[in-house]
Amino acid sequence: MCKKVEYCIHLPLYLKFQGEIIEEHLDSYMYFRHITDRMAAIISFIDEYGWLMRECWCKKTCPEVCDIWEETIKFGHLKHKEL
Repeated sequence: MCKKVEYCIHLPLYLKFQGEIIEEHLDSYMYFRHITDRMAAIISFIDEYGWLMRECWCKKTCPEVCDIWEETIKFGHLKHKEL
């Protein structure tokens, strides 16, 4: 059964997970996309693969079984309170 929560309580872990993926693949991404600016490449990477990283996190990696995944599908982002 899913745990009902208002916001993603594991957002810091998700951001660490996302950062590790970006760091691992960014240089190759920049090379193949012919992007020279690192910040522009990060933004482009998240625009292109952010949905996949969220799906991998929410469905396979997150330690919590909750209803946030449904919200992510509806809104396209993880809901969170101010950190």
